[in-house]
Amino acid sequence: MILNKQQEFKSNAAGAEEFISSYGGLSGAYPHIADAGDFSLQKISYDEDERYLKKILSTLQVISSIAAKPHVSTKREEIFTRIEQAGQITPDEFSRVCRDTSLWKRRGVRMIPEEIYYYHSEDELAIYENRFIVLLVNLLAEEIIETRNVYSERLPKLNETGDILNVDDINSGRTGAVLESLKDIEKRIGYIKNTDFYKIVSKEKLPEGRITPTNILLKDLKYRTCFKFYNGYLKYSHEGEFAENMLSVTEIYILKALRSLGYDFNKESEGFYKACNDKFALEFKFIKSGVVILSVTRGGFTVKHALFTYNADKDHALKTLENLNETDFVSVETVGIWSLKDLITGETLSKTDMSEEEFVGLWLLSKTKLINSDSAAYKKYCPVCGGVVYDKDKKLICGKCGSEYTYGLHGTCTGEIWLLKLRRGV
Repeated sequence: MILNKQQEFKSNAAGAEEFISSYGGLSGAYPHIADAGDFSLQKISYDEDERYLKKILSTLQVISSIAAKPHVSTKREEIFTRIEQAGQITPDEFSRVCRDTSLWKRRGVRMIPEEIYYYHSEDELAIYENRFIVLLVNLLAEEIIETRNVYSERLPKLNETGDILNVDDINSGRTGAVLESLKDIEKRIGYIKNTDFYKIVSKEKLPEGRITPTNILLKDLKYRTCFKFYNGYLKYSHEGEFAENMLSVTEIYILKALRSLGYDFNKESEGFYKACNDKFALEFKFIKSGVVILSVTRGGFTVKHALFTYNADKDHALKTLENLNETDFVSVETVGIWSLKDLITGETLSKTDMSEEEFVGLWLLSKTKLINSDSAAYKKYCPVCGGVVYDKDKKLICGKCGSEYTYGLHGTCTGEIWLLKLRRGV
């Protein structure tokens, strides 16, 4: 996410927190949740992203120019060596040798210097400013991969249109155009990474933390252009100024979903809340770092789910849950601006035309979906894909698509299917 999106993200999060605090917390805000504003970040326009990509391409052209003719630091070192090993010496250096009698030895009738002083000059390419340029290339490469992943998720897909055989057109529109632009940018980055400049400088330790505004970065036109771009777009990701955490916004979306499903909602203790209706008892634990732990109980049987409200990967998520002493989850998922995903399998669970609020609603509904059945066949075959299921700890798990459910759970209707985890399969 580029800096202006980060700023709007912070503004949205602050707005969500202000709404919640104005009613004294989540339980106080619950009866008024319909009055909560619009906290979607999807309203950031394609125009803005397209301008950003043009700026990246322009910056990469400047970097290519720097790579062709970079600033260097000339190091001059005095060397004392035998004459046959010496390089070219200047008249001044030769005069110094002539004045130092200790260097001269008689060879027959001649006096010859056996050793001499001379200065060796060497251009140092890996100066701080050039290491910054290589860092910028790496940050841009990471940014482009992230942007490409976001846009590939937005790309319309046939399997989301229902009856595929009745679809005559699938239009990528501006999403496809952006993906083509990203492809061109990746080629440009690949060209830069193949230059001698990048190959040599990238072997050195790159700058960490805050970038120092040196004279070259401030006064050289090309380097200043790159430094200005860094400060305007990528500084947050390198210097730790960015922490994408949708927790406060997700809390509001959860309250909206609960309200629409007819749940009562009350605070139990700090960070712990309970929601109940005539079918389920839910317990929410909202962790400030950006994790929601949901426990769902029906018929005396409880299952747990985890939802990360920031961009996380599988290893990070599992380590975080381990540190929280939380285990035995039916699902571990992450919600972002453009998708709801299974963090374990990487499967995208949402559709391209859904909003963030709909992602959270889908997440909650998919944990509390009840389906009536008149056939015990679903004790053996998955109701989602028809695959063979196996029994584990009162749960039926499909080995084909990964969905999990209960059938005829004790204390509930005999033929009732409770979907614990809905998956299409990867």
